[in-house]
Amino acid sequence: MRKSFLYILLTMIMLFTCACGTTDTPNNNDQDPPSPPSPPDPPAPVGHEVITDNTFSKGFQVMGPAAINRDKWFYIDYLGTVDATQSPWEMARWWCPEGFDSETSTAEKVGDNYVYTDNSKVVKVNPETGYLYLELNASKVYEHPRKNGENWPHLLIEQSFEEQFKINKVSKIIASITFTVEKLEMKMSQDEYNPGLHAAQFLWYFTLTNRPSEGTVEEVGTPGDYLWFGVPLVDSRQLGGMTGSYNIDSGVTGSTNKMIYAMPSNRYLPPITVGERYQVEVDILPYMQNAFNIAQNSQCLKNVKFENLAFTYMNLGFELPGTFDMAVSIEKLSTVVYE
Repeated sequence: MRKSFLYILLTMIMLFTCACGTTDTPNNNDQDPPSPPSPPDPPAPVGHEVITDNTFSKGFQVMGPAAINRDKWFYIDYLGTVDATQSPWEMARWWCPEGFDSETSTAEKVGDNYVYTDNSKVVKVNPETGYLYLELNASKVYEHPRKNGENWPHLLIEQSFEEQFKINKVSKIIASITFTVEKLEMKMSQDEYNPGLHAAQFLWYFTLTNRPSEGTVEEVGTPGDYLWFGVPLVDSRQLGGMTGSYNIDSGVTGSTNKMIYAMPSNRYLPPITVGERYQVEVDILPYMQNAFNIAQNSQCLKNVKFENLAFTYMNLGFELPGTFDMAVSIEKLSTVVYE
């Protein structure tokens, strides 16, 4: 009797186990089909730093006093430690009579900085970190307040880009700079000062140049024609911020007679205060179509097509059309073009 009972119990357990088991059912319409694999993320845009040697490790080739002559007069070569004749950087000191090569000039290393001075200018560089200090004292240049039609002193660093991109082939152009205005002093009386003539400016300019493809048979304007594209940083007359502007570079010796377009600085900078540190990072590409349209409406870049414009050159520094002394330190300088 006990054996029969055990046999019946074992049989019931096996039946219960089979009933509770699961099997695959290929035609089970209650289950959702497997999701397809997610598409791969699109590749990140490739960035190209177009400024060669943005730590200034190769020194500067300093040009002469007249903007119509680009001959090299002096080399900032860090006391002979680099061959500055091969530097991609040029330094313009237009309408300044001295260029670090006069009897009053000095060159020395102070701490980590190489320091070059003359009667009206100071340049300090740390080529390890990219620190650059520029000072221009127009009070040492002018013999009288500037009059209309007279030139004014400049102190600029500049270079042509080795890699020159067509701007209609890129997705963005990020211009970045970290700077501090160390000094901004007006050295003329209020009676002498005319804001229509006199100012102190710290400016960043690029050029957009007509580069049509070789062999093009349609009318594409003059190859090499260009416009100045400005990223203004400081203007003594508008420390609260500048609105966009444009004009023609004309009226004095060395003028290019090209259009100058300036972005509105109040879009990327707060009001400027001496001693404050500012960091700018702005996509300048969206403003270039507007600059081109204004140029053509102003009879500049005649017959040039937007798709033939290339991003070719930059300069950065001071223009002092008034009797001002100005100094700026720069900690970072970069321009990255993204495809």
